[in-house]
Amino acid sequence: MESNFEWITANGDIGIRFFHSIDDGGYSNPPHWHNDLEIIYLLEGRTADPRGHAVY
Repeated sequence: MESNFEWITANGDIGIRFFHSIDDGGYSNPPHWHNDLEIIYLLEGRTADPRGHAVY
């Protein structure tokens, strides 16, 4: 499985990157890695990990 490094650019002077996304259910994020913590906060719906890891 191929993966890519993702450079994270923080928003302004707060040192955190916020990203808002609306998805119709067809989005698939390719495998990637980075040095930053990634938190996914769902407002509705559900998510699944295609690698079979636990998703809470």
